[in-house]
Amino acid sequence: MQYNDGFKTNLIGTPRQIAERIVALKTVGVDLVLAGFLHFQEEVEYFGKRVLPLVRELEATAGVTPQAAVA
Repeated sequence: MQYNDGFKTNLIGTPRQIAERIVALKTVGVDLVLAGFLHFQEEVEYFGKRVLPLVRELEATAGVTPQAAVA
């Protein structure tokens, strides 16, 4: 994976921008997003604390069903 692969899905920006993009992808039928992190431990922790809660919040306000509930 190339370091700039985030540009292909537009998953770059602030935590809110990334969360909004993930929810937008989900609303058009995307059910899997593969992510790569340069500094894995720090960035995965940051993603889990800053982005995923926003994704869940946006899903709730948009009426999008979280994938775990569907499976």
